[in-house]
Amino acid sequence: EFKDPFDVFFAPSGSDLVYYPLMFQRLLNPERPLVNIVSCPQELGSGSLLASEGRFYAHFNQFGEPVARGELVDPEMSVEVHHLSARAKDGTILDRTHDFKQLIAARPEAAIIASLVLGSKSGIKDDLKVIDPTSDTMWVVDLCQFRVDHSLIHELLERGVLVMLTGS
Repeated sequence: EFKDPFDVFFAPSGSDLVYYPLMFQRLLNPERPLVNIVSCPQELGSGSLLASEGRFYAHFNQFGEPVARGELVDPEMSVEVHHLSARAKDGTILDRTHDFKQLIAARPEAAIIASLVLGSKSGIKDDLKVIDPTSDTMWVVDLCQFRVDHSLIHELLERGVLVMLTGS
């Protein structure tokens, strides 16, 4: 008997994919505060910053109805967001591993999403060793435009990581 080790969810853009972990954590942990730790916001799509906060990033929704850009998608859901910069002021790439560990340890009562980036256009690669599959943290790895060996997807899925791919 063949069983797929994963499910596939499609979205029209990388920014739209950012909503999925928020929705999944809210469904799994409706009573816990929601914390979203987002690595390398400068490397993400133009709407991803607002989407990571659970806000509309466009002026219309999926049904073509007008919405207020920046307004909460769900007014009942608040998200504490931590954006971890990709680079220092001098342009060098930062290691965000310590920041992830510190933020996760500081909020044991929260439903945490930890979003990493690997293979961005400018060469950003978060250290995937920070992923602790035994924790309650929902780990997400944005493989950007799939600039990695495909075997990494299988490794990440086996570790319980949500994987995001875009084709832009």
